Amino acid sequence: MSLTKPTFTDYTEDEVLDLNEMLAMFSHGKLYMADGEMTKAEADAMFDDVDVMATDLESNAVEISDLGETPGSENSSAEELPTSQYLIEGSRTNTVELNLIGLSQDRKDWLEQELNKKQRTLILVSDNGRDALVFNGLRWVYAREGNFGALFAATIKTQYKGASHLRYRIYMDIPDATP
Repeated sequence: MSLTKPTFTDYTEDEVLDLNEMLAMFSHGKLYMADGEMTKAEADAMFDDVDVMATDLESNAVEISDLGETPGSENSSAEELPTSQYLIEGSRTNTVELNLIGLSQDRKDWLEQELNKKQRTLILVSDNGRDALVFNGLRWVYAREGNFGALFAATIKTQYKGASHLRYRIYMDIPDATP
C-alpha cells in the first residue's frame, strides 16, 4: 500500500483548544500593548515565570484596559477562487476581535487615532495572572464603542492570513519564580 501517516509538528496536538474557547478563559483579564513583535525565544523567556512576566510587562508594555465578560472572538474562513467554487489550499483569512471595557476618554481617543499606525503586540493576561495569550506583531483597528457613564467599552480587531502559530502564542499555568 502506498499510504503513509502524516506527521504533525509539536504545536498541533489534540489537546490544543479552539481559539474562541481560549479567548473565553480571559474573561475579566487585562490587555497589555507593545509596539513591534517578539521572537518565539523572547516570548518563551517572557512567560518563563510570573515574576519575569510582570517585570517584562511593566518595562515593555502598557496596560490598556480590562477585557469584557466576552473578551473576544475569532473567525477563520477559507478563500475561494472567484470563477469556480474550489477552495484554495491553505489560503485562509483569520479575523480576531477583542472587547475592551473600562476605557477612559483619553485612552479611547488614542485607540481611535493611533492604534492602526504600527504593528503591535497585544498580550492578554487572565484574571488569575497565570495564563497569557499573545497576539504578535499585528495591525489592529478600532472598530466600535459603547459608553457606560464616564468609561467606554470598545472593540478592536485584526485580520491575518497564513499559519496561526506565527500570529499568536498561548502560555498556560505560568509557574511562580523559583528561588
